Amino acid sequence: MNHFITVLGVRGISDGTIASLHQGGYQDIPTILNATPEEISKDIYGIGVKTATEFLTNIKTALDGVTLGKISYASGFFSGIGEDKISEMINNPESPTITDIECDSFMSGIESCAEWLTRMEPFLTIR
Repeated sequence: MNHFITVLGVRGISDGTIASLHQGGYQDIPTILNATPEEISKDIYGIGVKTATEFLTNIKTALDGVTLGKISYASGFFSGIGEDKISEMINNPESPTITDIECDSFMSGIESCAEWLTRMEPFLTIR
């Protein structure tokens, strides 16, 4: 989750909040986004409805208009490949600058990323 929050520049969610969410059973972003502020505040000691509402809003705002390359990179499923290279692989898979190692890493993460993106779909407006 830290990688996702950092890549998308989500404000208002500290490392401590992420740890609390994780310990409270909110293991990933789709699970968080499917919860109500009331559920989160009930499940996580120290997080009130107002705070939960703020960080849910901040996550949703960060997702608005995100590119497929950026959200794929933020997913964390592509080890050793950055956002620009992921975007290149999506938009120009025949590019001569894509190495075999990058291709292997991309292919090893694509199925997990696709499943994750399916869970994220209700919250995404990809451009």
